[in-house]
Amino acid sequence: MASEYELLNEELSDSSREAERALVRRLDRRLLAFAMVGNVIKVLDNSNLANAYISGLEEDIHATGLDYNWMGIAFTCGYLIMQTPSNMILSHTRPSVYLPCLEIAWCMLTFAMAAVQSVNGVYVIRFFLGLFEAGFWPGVDYLPAWVLVHKRGAWYQKCAVCHVWNIRHIDKVLFPSSLIGVKSKSNNMLNSGLLQAALLETMDGTLGISGWRWTFIIDGSFTAVLAVFGLKYLPDYPGNGTPWLSEEEHKLAIRRLAREGKSSSRKGSFFTKETLRGLFCTWPLYMFMIAWVSLHISMGATAVLGIVARKSGYDAVSSNLFTTPSTFLNMITVVLNGFLSDRLRTRQWCIVYPAILGVIGYCMLSAFVQPFGILWIGFLLIHAGLGSTNSIVMTWLNEIVIESNDIRALTIALMNTASQLSQMATSLVLWPVTDAPQYHLGFTTCIFFVLLFIFSILCIGQFQKIEERNKSRIMRSPVQESEDIGMEDVTKGLLSGEEGGDFSDLDQPSHEPPHPSQRARVHTATLPEH
Repeated sequence: MASEYELLNEELSDSSREAERALVRRLDRRLLAFAMVGNVIKVLDNSNLANAYISGLEEDIHATGLDYNWMGIAFTCGYLIMQTPSNMILSHTRPSVYLPCLEIAWCMLTFAMAAVQSVNGVYVIRFFLGLFEAGFWPGVDYLPAWVLVHKRGAWYQKCAVCHVWNIRHIDKVLFPSSLIGVKSKSNNMLNSGLLQAALLETMDGTLGISGWRWTFIIDGSFTAVLAVFGLKYLPDYPGNGTPWLSEEEHKLAIRRLAREGKSSSRKGSFFTKETLRGLFCTWPLYMFMIAWVSLHISMGATAVLGIVARKSGYDAVSSNLFTTPSTFLNMITVVLNGFLSDRLRTRQWCIVYPAILGVIGYCMLSAFVQPFGILWIGFLLIHAGLGSTNSIVMTWLNEIVIESNDIRALTIALMNTASQLSQMATSLVLWPVTDAPQYHLGFTTCIFFVLLFIFSILCIGQFQKIEERNKSRIMRSPVQESEDIGMEDVTKGLLSGEEGGDFSDLDQPSHEPPHPSQRARVHTATLPEH
């Protein structure tokens, strides 16, 4: 294998570039298809419970008081137990086997939800649904981070990274993937409220099955198809024997990783001293966790729109339909904000400005101004504003935490665990169904959490600028004695120990890429502006 310097500066021939583009297209059609469809199904399930509750579930299982809130807590408990262990397992197993197996178990539990007859039955099923769903969200966050997001992008250039993440986070949208070159003939909106309303009108009572039960049956059927698709087409890690990639494509993938100074090996333990130090002794984990938790608490209002409408006097069909326009608006804002973030080359301000819309929306809801149409505008502002920032926050994380895949995997898992834990607590405190439709405490408190979210994003931007300045100072220091030395000479000197200063304490170049702990620990991938 060539030295690291040679790999970093390798000039690709036209045929090699075309081969890489062809490889990327193959990965597009499989990885993103699994991620987007799985995302749609999970979002459907998460909103199915609320829509089913106002469509007959409450009466059919004789739910009272805070039973609905405890159903959500049961799901979150299972989710929290399995989330971090699941990402650890995923990092050291084959994704093409592990993730589809989770989907198969999740499918069976969704069918069981369609047949549930009691409140206690819902508690048990929701707990295990959370247990098996826990691996999907952080797994889909982590897997593209491994095969897509490296310093300059292993499969995609950095300018396309936010497009990839945004597409996967367009909740309830099927295959709007022309953004990255995968053409789709159907950009259909699939919203749980719209689906529930249609089923109540057309299938309620068919075969003696209630309309809300049909929703879970359809959701489970989609999941079964997704599991089969994943077993056949989901890619494994580069170089780990993905059956539908040729030997030459495997070699090409490994060469791309080598140019980034990465290894395709997945051997080793998560809990090394270097991993734990890089995780807990640096700022990204803590600042992104604060941002992620405050964002998801702030999004709480989007889950109660249907309940607010129902308790305000609208029938079940109308209450479900109220959620559809906000979904469509969120779809548009996610795509536009992602493109804008890449075009302007800024993450920070494409998060802060939409979040301000969330503050305005919550001010309208906390005042509970009537008629209901004004409240509905407040919900739209929250969903469109805060909802468009999710994927950009995760993209930003993957651009900053670049030194280790294990650190990135644990950071994502811990962020999601913390957000789920916070939502479990706020479900009872801020959103008890007995407070509907005013939810005064919930709407008012969320103003504070949106402001906390904005503050944490501004802090992340400042931390990144400081690290960029430190990185620039380190890169400039070897050339201070001679202005004639180019950056290419400096890079070669840093790697070989020749020219630009005394590098006698560095090891001689080997045929293997250096261990991450032997390289400078720099978190930040540079964006010119924020």
